Amino acid sequence: MDSEIKKYADIAPNTRKIRGFYSSEINFSIPSTAIEISEEQWQDCVSNQGKWMGSEDLKDLVLAPTIPPPEPIAIADYAAFRFMIVTHSAYERVMDSLASVSPTRNNTVSQAWGKAEDGESLAIAVALWNKFIPSIAQLTSAEIEKWQAIADENNIPIKINPDTSITVVKE
Repeated sequence: MDSEIKKYADIAPNTRKIRGFYSSEINFSIPSTAIEISEEQWQDCVSNQGKWMGSEDLKDLVLAPTIPPPEPIAIADYAAFRFMIVTHSAYERVMDSLASVSPTRNNTVSQAWGKAEDGESLAIAVALWNKFIPSIAQLTSAEIEKWQAIADENNIPIKINPDTSITVVKE
């Protein structure tokens, strides 16, 4: 009887993502968007969530594209850079502005800058900065020049932009 049991993956037509699984053994109603899959495919899908998706014609499973992690930023002396930035008066003013709007976001951003010790964690700190800071607080042109000089002196490949966002400079 086990050979008669069929497994199904329900595929969302617009995203091709798997919405759920069905078995002829326990489900009496199988959605029309579901496709039949093997026991091995079902086991792999359950063990590796997000690894599989529906094919373009929605008739089979294919490997889902993977999103690579952010590239680490190559740096020379991050510790010195971080210390000079977080002890600069403008940093405190910016963090105070963020705290007045959202203490949680303030903690998230300041912890990212405070704990980052390598190029990968600097990339995360830059991403969080760009997500929250430019819309809340602005650096003056003198502060931007000072922070850029600190970055340049420590061989940190970033550019502090006039809108207070930070761009990673690819070498």
